[in-house]
Amino acid sequence: MEQLTAEFGGAAQTGMGVGPVLEKFADVSSIVVLRGGGLGDLIFAIPAMAALKAAYPGASLTLLGTPIHQALLDAVTGPVDEVRVLPFAEGVRPGEENAEELDRFFAEMRGRNFDLAVQLHGGGRYSNPFLLRLGARHTVGTRTSDAASLERTIPYLYYQHEPLRALEVAGFAGAYPVDLEARLAPAGRAALQEGQDDDGRPLVVIHPGATDTRRRWPAERFAELAAACAGDGCRVVIVGDGSEQELAERISGLASSAAVSSVAGALDMAGLVALLARTDAVVANDSGPRHLAQALGVP
Repeated sequence: MEQLTAEFGGAAQTGMGVGPVLEKFADVSSIVVLRGGGLGDLIFAIPAMAALKAAYPGASLTLLGTPIHQALLDAVTGPVDEVRVLPFAEGVRPGEENAEELDRFFAEMRGRNFDLAVQLHGGGRYSNPFLLRLGARHTVGTRTSDAASLERTIPYLYYQHEPLRALEVAGFAGAYPVDLEARLAPAGRAALQEGQDDDGRPLVVIHPGATDTRRRWPAERFAELAAACAGDGCRVVIVGDGSEQELAERISGLASSAAVSSVAGALDMAGLVALLARTDAVVANDSGPRHLAQALGVP
């Protein structure tokens, strides 16, 4: 097996952040970041994008992400100036590929003449070739032994703290950390909704879902918790997407309290952000809404 080492691309190290920080690239006015996946994946990448924005304050930052990323970034303040939804592509965004659509996408991206492209999407087997097709002047990212090289790369370690890994990549682009965790605030319609329906009771939000069933606390335990919170005078709201509606309603029913209700499937992203921002506490599995709550500063 190939023993990977970091590739500096001829750059000198200027300091230490989470890892080595290399020389900044000259004359960077546009940055594109590749990060697909779900809500949590985006939130884990926010500190790295904040670092890039701070290192290159005059540059625009475009995220190549997913529809849920676009929905979130429309509802919060953050370092991203523009979201471009990724086309379906193997290893980058799951779905049926359309070769003509991919060609049009890459032609459009090459026409943008990005100065710096940063890969924060996995080990690079699929994402590095994808990044290279953007035609950016400089490229930085992670790399496994079966991935294409970029101008500057760090070896991809599977068991690594995701935000810190992304910050290491940002360091190879010349960016020092600003925050080690994502820090977001409601914006736009989400900010306008903040504080609505506040009846004075402490508000507890529960999210009982998770993509992986192994990460799910039993519904009966969530119901016991909801009932206990209601008994202590709290209002309890259960959230989730449409696929979690049945689970949320089951928990609400088991709690047997008028103070416990479900809004699963009823909120768009702006509504979820507004609800979480005014919440006193969130109880959830390892899931996107929990990571979002933490980024909004909610216990």
